[in-house]
Amino acid sequence: MSEPYFLINSAVRTLNLLEYLSEKGEVSVSECSNDFNINKSTAHRFLASMKHVGFVDQNPENQKYKLSLKVFEIGNKIVEDLNLREVAKPIMQELGDKTGETINLGIIDNYDVVYIEKVLSKNTLRQDSPIGGRDRIHSTAMGKAIVAFKPLEYVEEYIETKGLTKVTKNTITDVEKLYTELKSVRKKGYATDTEETVIGLSCVAAPIFNNENKVVASISISSPEQRLDKHIMTSYKETIRDAAMRISKQMGARSII
Repeated sequence: MSEPYFLINSAVRTLNLLEYLSEKGEVSVSECSNDFNINKSTAHRFLASMKHVGFVDQNPENQKYKLSLKVFEIGNKIVEDLNLREVAKPIMQELGDKTGETINLGIIDNYDVVYIEKVLSKNTLRQDSPIGGRDRIHSTAMGKAIVAFKPLEYVEEYIETKGLTKVTKNTITDVEKLYTELKSVRKKGYATDTEETVIGLSCVAAPIFNNENKVVASISISSPEQRLDKHIMTSYKETIRDAAMRISKQMGARSII
């Protein structure tokens, strides 16, 4: 059977090498060359390349190669995200039933908010961000709820890397205003987005912490402005904090804001 047209042989071989190293532990260039039926020069280039990008370490005593902790960190991140979704989903469903609005769960990835789970409002007029979809951090309640509890250096890197792009007329584009808002989020325990990403849509979000008490995600309620008033928004702020606290506790957080 012929190989699929889309295969990149070097990518496939690299991934096969990762699996091979996970089974073997430490291997020499010669062992890799023999087991993969490739010449030593090619084996060395593959292993050296994987070492260069941080997926492989080299034992200085015997020069053999082994997987680095970076592989473990990636795998652990996937498991953590899966566990987060599993813990959060019933609470999100309960929140959706209670409010009648769309509930989102998001994380930060590469300076973006990424939606990893949702419960859709049954109303025709609703927010519907696709799972895997991305939004700006500074214009979303979810993003602000997370980065408010990250080190200041991260916020500085975000501003330098992505900038405070104007998404709507209400988006915060002033650095000092953003810092002031994040300080307020840390004090109150929730963040808001009043038509900062989409005109006509407002959100309130609260941070979720893991067993190391590190912020890992946020949960939000999204609603069209026409269904909101001051009383409803006040109740949503309390509700979202409570939901985030419950998820955090199930994730092993020991002290909650």
